[in-house]
Amino acid sequence: MLDDRLTEQRNPRSAGLDSLEPLAFVRLLSEENREAVEAVARVEEAVARGIELAEAALRAGGRLIWVGAGTSGRLGVLDAAEMPPTFGTPPHWVQGVIAGGHEALVRAREGAEDEPAAGAAEMDGLAVGEADLVVGIATSGTTPFVHGALGRARSLGARTGFLLCTPPPPELVERHDVVIAPLTGPEVVTGSTRMKAGTATKLVLNAISTGAMVRMGKVWGNLMVDLQVTCRKLEDRALRILRTALEVEDDGARALLEAAGGEVRTALVMGRLGMGADEARRRLEAAGGGGCGGAPGVPAARRWGCRRRRGGRVTVVSGPGPAPVPGTDRAPVPGIAPGRPRRIAGLMSGTSLDGLDVAIVTFRRIAGDPAHPPHPGQVQHQVEAFRTHSWPDAMRDRIREATLRGTPATLCHLHGELGEAMARGLLETLEEVGLAPGALDAVASHGQTIWHSPPGPGRRGATMQLGCPATLAERTGTDVIADFRSRDMAAGGHGAPLVPWADHLLLHREGRSRALQNLGGMGNVTWLPADGERRQVRAFDTGPGVALLDECVRRATDGAESFDAEGRRAFRGQVDRTLLARLLEHPFLRRLPPRSTGREAFGPEFVDAVVDRVSPRTEADWNRLVATLTAFTIETVARSCRDHLPLSRTHEFVLTGGGARNPALVAGLRAALDPLPVCVGAESLGVDPDAREAVAFAALGWAHLEGWPAGLPRVTGARRACVLGHRTPGGARP
Repeated sequence: MLDDRLTEQRNPRSAGLDSLEPLAFVRLLSEENREAVEAVARVEEAVARGIELAEAALRAGGRLIWVGAGTSGRLGVLDAAEMPPTFGTPPHWVQGVIAGGHEALVRAREGAEDEPAAGAAEMDGLAVGEADLVVGIATSGTTPFVHGALGRARSLGARTGFLLCTPPPPELVERHDVVIAPLTGPEVVTGSTRMKAGTATKLVLNAISTGAMVRMGKVWGNLMVDLQVTCRKLEDRALRILRTALEVEDDGARALLEAAGGEVRTALVMGRLGMGADEARRRLEAAGGGGCGGAPGVPAARRWGCRRRRGGRVTVVSGPGPAPVPGTDRAPVPGIAPGRPRRIAGLMSGTSLDGLDVAIVTFRRIAGDPAHPPHPGQVQHQVEAFRTHSWPDAMRDRIREATLRGTPATLCHLHGELGEAMARGLLETLEEVGLAPGALDAVASHGQTIWHSPPGPGRRGATMQLGCPATLAERTGTDVIADFRSRDMAAGGHGAPLVPWADHLLLHREGRSRALQNLGGMGNVTWLPADGERRQVRAFDTGPGVALLDECVRRATDGAESFDAEGRRAFRGQVDRTLLARLLEHPFLRRLPPRSTGREAFGPEFVDAVVDRVSPRTEADWNRLVATLTAFTIETVARSCRDHLPLSRTHEFVLTGGGARNPALVAGLRAALDPLPVCVGAESLGVDPDAREAVAFAALGWAHLEGWPAGLPRVTGARRACVLGHRTPGGARP
């Protein structure tokens, strides 16, 4: 008789296991283990519910209690044992119960799992009550010890959950507050649930306990601020946390840690607010011990970067003061010597291939340590001019051809020609506003992306932007900073998105969290936290922006139209739901941030495949395809933001880029993200939306001049923040 428990069935892929050489065995095992990871991903909503229940129990003064037998029980005990050293929790917060007691941790006592009364007795011994969450772990779903424990826990008023790796019967689902069932399939060694099922179990336990601790304020950013310094390894980790968070040298970090008695959280508050250990502990206690999203224990209004403590008092950075700094519309902070203003020209030619954006921006630092990058409120900036110079059709076609079939000769010549075109656009802009090239401190040029290949398994990423910096420097006589993405990629990152560093600095709004969604050729989003903490900024590519729509319209009209004006074709067409569902299976949408993409994934080849599939012939056919690609773009944005951003804590969603002028995209996003307000326009963003990226690269150029690291490793995945860009001296002025 076939056992209906999935974990007990025989795996046909490993039927010849005993004849495999070691390398073949390892490859088979690796393939099977991937199923465990994918199985957990398929039950992510249930895992998230487990985190919510665990957090609720801890906040109510209760406990998270794992109950299991054999491997399942050992994993529960292991997870519980790791909480105090990792998060500084009291030992009772998370507890593990294993059938057979502590002896079963080191010597198997399989018979102990057959006693439901023993499980019930364990619950009585722990005095389980209404505030507790008890989660049973039984990969096969049948362990009597676990069922006995959960039955008693429910009778005592506790909430209960069940983690298993076989399809749960309906009565089990109805009985518990959460049931998590990652279906890992038959094991490589039949019935040995210490393998795939054990891997999936460990992943789920990690997610629930870690997620609950994060929600309880036990980390700051992704730093373990409550770890217990009980050995040299953990002392080294504590010092690294302080060096990273406070931007101090090793001696300073060590002095703070010692003065705080080894308490990392206390040392952080001491360093950020310039106070002694006793006062820091008092502040922490008054603030409830810490808070997610900001400096531990420091109320939002006093976090460094929003206000600056000087001479025993707090000075409001944005408050009234003396006369404005020349060339800006804001005053310096009293008592802080302002930095020298820098005028930077930012040049941007994006993946939509519309043309060259030129922004002339003056920056001045008015607060903070000039040796380190500024925070919101420490900078004044003024956009003195912004112009868009549309590419001629011939240039746009050459760029598009280069991305598809560029030869070394084609790319070489286009590099120089784009440099000349960018120099002309910049000089025309300067002439229009009455500025000479000598008035610039530097030109910051993103260049024209021809290809962008994100890092992947076993290989680093690579990127190519054309638009010769030496030509720009020669024609303007001004220093040129370019090739911003390469350094981040050399440090292991995606080299994208880079704009979030500038978004955080220039577009933060105190007390309001904002999502800034760019819809250029590709789509990318930046999430800015309400408290202005740089380490809480999130950003990633969402997928296509308008690239697919533009390519489709060009084909529909044989080049007579280059974009879907006013979204008319999308509005006229009927979405092909079958095709849309197929498109939404694209593997990019399953990747976790950090992530980036480009025309290598969502470009002409993508449209080729779709056109081959549906074979549009009539105007109605093409409109249906445009409508479907519009719906696909909308869903990639909405799904990416729902999956990876805290939309429940977001006050507004602001659209920028060419897609923000497409009513079909805007209407679709408003419907998909309702009730979150979706806004467009300069008033919502705080700057001309079309100028956002050019202004951002001007800011990155300023950071290069000042020697500040301007990447966000949490966003790009780089090993560290780097000074971005290469500098080409301008030489003599023309």
